[in-house]
Amino acid sequence: MFVNNLSYAMGIDQRKIKVRDIREGSVIVDYDILIDNEMPTKSELGKRQDKIFKDGLVDLGGPIIQKEKPLPPNVMEHQVQLVD
Repeated sequence: MFVNNLSYAMGIDQRKIKVRDIREGSVIVDYDILIDNEMPTKSELGKRQDKIFKDGLVDLGGPIIQKEKPLPPNVMEHQVQLVD
């Protein structure tokens, strides 16, 4: 559900989203968005993600209470914390 809903909301192929870890602490999901030349830029994807999270335009299984995003060159690495 997480990958399907996030990829649909962001307008990207779900195969580009890789969940690295899911752990307790409410629910913390670490994931990467793999970027290639046929996708929007990392900056554009970051803006899309910020908007859909801020405006509540995606159901990830619970409200988002925190997000982090260190960004390497061809990967958008993220962590979101959802309330149980």
